[in-house]
Amino acid sequence: MLTTATRTTVNTSPRRNVLVIEDDLATSTALAELLDLEGYAVRCVRNGADAIDALHGFTPDVVVVDLQLPVMDGRSFIELYRRRVRPAASVIVMSGRSDGRAIAQSVGADGFVAKPLELEDLLRTISLALAAA
Repeated sequence: MLTTATRTTVNTSPRRNVLVIEDDLATSTALAELLDLEGYAVRCVRNGADAIDALHGFTPDVVVVDLQLPVMDGRSFIELYRRRVRPAASVIVMSGRSDGRAIAQSVGADGFVAKPLELEDLLRTISLALAAA
């Protein structure tokens, strides 16, 4: 589930690429639409293996990844991505797991957002990750 607060500003900087890795179709669709409205170019995939494939034709500035995914989970994706891709994009983990933040820290994620997602938290985390890159 994705909750939103009223926003009056829109990202006016050049479009940055965001790769969303989320197996829940409703969540990934909502994220794609909202991030697009905020000025991001978004590509969505349903698991870590598809994300690795997507990297051949899409270079993200930020990767937003759920931990619990089929085929290749978020943790495995992050570990593989960090080993293979240089320079790697900022990685933000989203999870409803009670240990999600600890897992995000253990794999060196650049940010964490708890599920259910709050749009403002996600956008702030993305902005901070981009600013730090």
